[in-house]
Amino acid sequence: MLTRKKADQDKLRIKEDKFNEFLSSKFMLTKPFYKADDLSELKGKYDAYICGSDQIWSPTLLNPAYYFNYLSKNDTKIAYACSFAVNQIPDNKKDKIKGYLKDFSKISVRENQGKEIVKALVGLDVPVLVDPTLLLNKSEWDKIASDNIVNKKYVFAYFLTYNEKYFKKAEKIAKEMNCTLVVVPTCKESYDINADVMQDAGPADWISLIANAEAVVTDSFHGCVFSLIYSKQFFVFKRFADSN
Repeated sequence: MLTRKKADQDKLRIKEDKFNEFLSSKFMLTKPFYKADDLSELKGKYDAYICGSDQIWSPTLLNPAYYFNYLSKNDTKIAYACSFAVNQIPDNKKDKIKGYLKDFSKISVRENQGKEIVKALVGLDVPVLVDPTLLLNKSEWDKIASDNIVNKKYVFAYFLTYNEKYFKKAEKIAKEMNCTLVVVPTCKESYDINADVMQDAGPADWISLIANAEAVVTDSFHGCVFSLIYSKQFFVFKRFADSN
């Protein structure tokens, strides 16, 4: 039975604070840029510029900044395990993306489809490399993860899109395993599920939730990746129809 819950604004502010703290403590960052045109300030400042990985080259959300369009021809541009997130590029965007790709010194992609796209657009045979999350092993991710934030046995559910059948299946799996169902919400419908909803979970908490779960249910690529890193039993649900 689904129980109606609402977003707790105080917890959402805590979540935002956790994300900001994670960024400031785990990364060396430039100053914030709020306009794409201002990114040109970065020209010539670094020995190399690396972009990657997850869906940044999606033609659906084509963003020239992710192709370093603001840099000069003299800047060294490297693409690591970039993902187009599609099987083919629409005809009306091929020339634009082709122009962006020609300026890169090195290119690698995350999927075989991406390899085929680059070959078709610019004639290069590029390597398919692992997602950057897989460059760290379990012990290295343990240093980043928070302490266990759930003091009972649980199944962790992380869905990027809402599907009532999937959530009900997650409830069933948790019940069969005699576990509490724990959810990190990503959409408003997530609050309707009969589970412990972790509204204030930050990035370090998210890793911990997978690391300490009895099992994981997800429609997320990275939900699967971290389940593999932590050798967790996991159930992957199809996020989109083949026709989408």
